[in-house]
Amino acid sequence: EVTYHSTPLTDEAGNQLFPELSVVGYVPVANPTRPGYGFGLRGDYPDILLPNQPFEVPAFHNQALWFSVWVPVNAAPGCYRGLITVTAANAPEIKLPVTLQVYAATIPKLGKLKTSWSYHAILARPEYYGADWTAELADAFIRQNLKYRFSVDRFAYDMTLDLPDTLPWNRVFQVDDGGNVAADWQEFDRRVEYWLAQGKNTFKNYYPGWLDKKSNLAAPAIEAQKLQLISRHLAEKGWADYFYLYVFDEPPPGEADNIKEVCDWIHRQGDNLNVILTSCHDNESEYVGYADIFVPHINVYDPAFGAERQAAGNQYWMYTCIGTAFTTYPDTWKIDSCGTAHRAIGWWLYKYGAQGYLYWELDWWWKNPWETAETFPNGNGDGSMFYPAPDRQSLPYPSIRAELTRDGFEDYELLHLLAERYAGNPPDEVNTLLTAAEIIEAPDRYHQAGDDDFIRLHRRLLELLD
Repeated sequence: EVTYHSTPLTDEAGNQLFPELSVVGYVPVANPTRPGYGFGLRGDYPDILLPNQPFEVPAFHNQALWFSVWVPVNAAPGCYRGLITVTAANAPEIKLPVTLQVYAATIPKLGKLKTSWSYHAILARPEYYGADWTAELADAFIRQNLKYRFSVDRFAYDMTLDLPDTLPWNRVFQVDDGGNVAADWQEFDRRVEYWLAQGKNTFKNYYPGWLDKKSNLAAPAIEAQKLQLISRHLAEKGWADYFYLYVFDEPPPGEADNIKEVCDWIHRQGDNLNVILTSCHDNESEYVGYADIFVPHINVYDPAFGAERQAAGNQYWMYTCIGTAFTTYPDTWKIDSCGTAHRAIGWWLYKYGAQGYLYWELDWWWKNPWETAETFPNGNGDGSMFYPAPDRQSLPYPSIRAELTRDGFEDYELLHLLAERYAGNPPDEVNTLLTAAEIIEAPDRYHQAGDDDFIRLHRRLLELLD
């Protein structure tokens, strides 16, 4: 009967901040990541952030507790104090004082770092939420992700179906018997404006189908009209930079001609329709003049090529996935390795000039993530940043990895603010911070044991911005 609670954190003027408390759940790892790339140990790893409710601790076991404070934008700067209390039926009470320093620095809600996180609505499968996954729950899930600075959209599906989603694409277009397409943008505009106000800085554009070749188009004339209408509307609203077409993924070198034909066809419908190119092959230069948003996997990321593309008006992002399971690159997903890997991503992205970060999946629950960390083969945690709520009514439970990734994304935003503050003549200390030298040692090496250093440098960023 262990309980865990906290007083509000209060400053001298009586202003209060309210912590969020979670009990940490553990995930079994049966097929550990090899030593050198992970801990190489089977066992139960801490990751799930469970609701705070009474629990038991078996003899000779550990139970982690999670304490987080989301500081609102209107919080008064200063020192806030509170008290954590842990009680149990058969153990002494524990009281832990907490001090939180709030600095006069604000991270913009619509940040510099563009993010794209996909979910396939596997969470709506019968064994998880099923029919209980409503439009209201889907919206709440997207808002939950925005707390972590994850801009979420469903990946790819039949857009004629009336399914819960970010934007009402299935209700925008009307096609008459003659094949002429009209568009009603009223509900669409309302939803875009709502999500922009919530901090969502990317949107998956209309999905005409999986287009690794142009011949996949079932009705090219109709799809062309839809894209033309989208292009004109996004130009009128000034929203084109927020939208991208994700219609193929990691094309192999032998498919380059087909992919370029698809890009040409899309751009003929509107030159402001941004085509995203994810790539795990070292052949990005072949798509210059065709792709608009280059998203290389971290192990083929080329900072010089990225700077060249950005100067030409393209965007250059980065993504991680299973491809680095047996490498020492930082990532957002590996459960059985150093948690610093997840926070280091933000510093990595800043150091190497990436404008965005893409992650392929939040709910790849083909295996139950409560029962195994390996929902994707050979990747403990890959594709599973959240956990389905057992009651089928609550939002999915976030992971420690999501919390640490969010911290890294906030560091990215603070580094941008610092660069703006000291533009022109930064002192040596600022230059050292802006090169991320203490965190990122090389593209495939980060400060694995640097928990205290991450905290120290985060605090220093805030002190310099205050």
